[in-house]
Amino acid sequence: MITKDGRNTPIEQLTADNYIVPAGEEKQFHCVIEVRQHDPKTGARISRPRLQKFGAKIFERIVRDDLMKQGYEVTILHDPRAYIAEQAKKRAEDAKAAAEAAKKAEQERFDAAVAAAVEKALAAQKKAEKKGKKEKDENA
Repeated sequence: MITKDGRNTPIEQLTADNYIVPAGEEKQFHCVIEVRQHDPKTGARISRPRLQKFGAKIFERIVRDDLMKQGYEVTILHDPRAYIAEQAKKRAEDAKAAAEAAKKAEQERFDAAVAAAVEKALAAQKKAEKKGKKEKDENA
């Protein structure tokens, strides 16, 4: 498996520090699981570890405890809780920015409408003043 330093490393040597999370799999737990077994005569390792990916909710509630009960050694390579919290924070910031932009746009539309109404009222007032002046001049 290719690690952050670019080396092809065996699964049993993977750690959380050198593991690269594949794109699109950031919301899952990535673990190396293994039930260690050794040959009783030679002491050589018979078992082979494997990389397993689990959904966040199911891993935290059920799978981790069940694996431990069954004798698996579980090494967590990627914990998605930090990624999920970061994404939630980012979504909250985006929502806040969108709300502020919408509020600003609404205020600009309101200000433009007020300015147009004031301009129309001033024009009507000037027109009335001119008409009043004309009538005054005609009567005099």
